[in-house]
Amino acid sequence: MATLRGLGDMYSADRLAREFFDMITGDDTLTDLGILEDAVVLLGYGFGALIRNLTALNADDLCGWQRLLADKIDGLLDASPPANAMAHLLAMRARLALHTDMTASLESVPEDLPTVAEVTASVLEAVEAGEPVPALQTRSPLTDLDTAMNILLRLGHHLDNAPLFPIEHTADLFDYLTPVLVDHPLYRDVRDLLDQATDRVTGQSARGERAQSRGHALIEGGRLPQALQEIHQAKVNWLRGDTLEGGLIMLLLCARLYSELGLPIAAKQYALAAATGAKSAPNPELSRFIPRGIIHAARYDRQAGNWISATRLFCIGLRSRISTDHGTCGSNRLPIWAIFPLCAHEGRASR
Repeated sequence: MATLRGLGDMYSADRLAREFFDMITGDDTLTDLGILEDAVVLLGYGFGALIRNLTALNADDLCGWQRLLADKIDGLLDASPPANAMAHLLAMRARLALHTDMTASLESVPEDLPTVAEVTASVLEAVEAGEPVPALQTRSPLTDLDTAMNILLRLGHHLDNAPLFPIEHTADLFDYLTPVLVDHPLYRDVRDLLDQATDRVTGQSARGERAQSRGHALIEGGRLPQALQEIHQAKVNWLRGDTLEGGLIMLLLCARLYSELGLPIAAKQYALAAATGAKSAPNPELSRFIPRGIIHAARYDRQAGNWISATRLFCIGLRSRISTDHGTCGSNRLPIWAIFPLCAHEGRASR
């Protein structure tokens, strides 16, 4: 993706793309949602590059990987995964079906297609201005419109069961493809379900912001029990996919307030809840909350006088931190060598 957007073509990265897709589609144990998401996104870039003659990959390559990815996701859906994972898989499956149909004649592709740089610039400009992404102006055939709309309908009905799934990106894609989707019999049903989901997120987000503001004002005034009630309210309104980061921050703030109120076990519970929520989040960027939650839980466990379990939790948190940072070191990261003497205390404490 970076090669296509930076250099203007994919030729130098074609071999890496082929190896990546062969690995994802050929290894049944690779079921990580983040990796599958990367594959679906990269496939879209591949189709865009092929249409513009910017890659040596051909339609057979890309369509073959598309079918294998679809089969893999269908298999994962048949296994009845947890609710939030199911929502993520349904969204990816729909996007695969909404890719341009590369079996159609490429001779019908308009000559005035915008470049990758132009498309990227228009999207970024719309995002920065807080405006909708410009809708698709061409009516290119899609891979499987009926399958896509039926899956989106299933996703729309499932959203109430998947509060951690961020619906915004799926709704944006639906809006972008409106000129192609509008004549489908399921268009209005899918549109209404997605609109209802985004309305819920928008309303809850605003309520969460007001509750957070009240909570911080009460903290500054020393009214911790009353502040805790408001922070709980903000947490409830923000523990959803598109505002999950705010919800995780509120969980950690709840933990801090419980600690200051002399309730370290409750504080530990909320810190671990933040780590658990981050672990199940579809957005991999939220994984940084996993070690934060665990290490805070260790501090509160120590506050409660549980030295051995606190030491154990602290070690788990450090390992998670190194795993999250991929073993790299930076100004705000623990050096990888730091874990060894610290974890040695775990062994001594358990004797």
